Amino acid sequence: NTKSLEIITNKDLIRKTLGGRGLGTYLYLRDYDLSLDPYDERSPLIVATGSLTGTNFPSSGRTSVIFKSPTTGSFFKTNVGGHFGAGLKWAGYDLIIVTGKSEHPCYILLSNDEIEIKDATSLWGMDNRTLSETLREQFRDDSMEIMSIGPAGENKVLFSSIHTSIYNAAARGGGGALMGDKKLKCIAVRGKHFVQYFDHERFQKAKDRISQKM
Repeated sequence: NTKSLEIITNKDLIRKTLGGRGLGTYLYLRDYDLSLDPYDERSPLIVATGSLTGTNFPSSGRTSVIFKSPTTGSFFKTNVGGHFGAGLKWAGYDLIIVTGKSEHPCYILLSNDEIEIKDATSLWGMDNRTLSETLREQFRDDSMEIMSIGPAGENKVLFSSIHTSIYNAAARGGGGALMGDKKLKCIAVRGKHFVQYFDHERFQKAKDRISQKM
């Protein structure tokens, strides 16, 4: 199940953490016990976007995945490219924290402020490409972004990865095995809440300056 979808309004906290890895780590250390076994149902999987994710700012598209690693037995952070982070942001969320275990294969659907946990029995066993094609066809939405595991993750292979946009992998730490243990096949997002700018002109100037330097 989803333990919490927390709305962060503390500006000082955002300035200190900048979202993503920083904010996800802060919430993990604040709310969860690091001594838990990675496969304990209380052990979280945190998917977090940065403050600039979902904009056209250079190099802002990475997504952090934070968890207790079944491979190393320690706190772990990996990250992944693709368009999932932007999709999550456009669905209205900066991060999602998943805890618990399902008795049957399931997936989480985030769709413009609506959250559903849906049956994934028919999807279990699919590779990431087939899964993405199946869900996009089912929902008639080619813009749906999906974070998923394949058969390796389902079988808790310790080096299994989590994939986004089919070809991008959060490949370190065995996050795929953790999703497999939770019987979580994927997180699918559909969103149209495009990021709003507090000061678009200032943002644009900063973006142009950084782009020129790069």
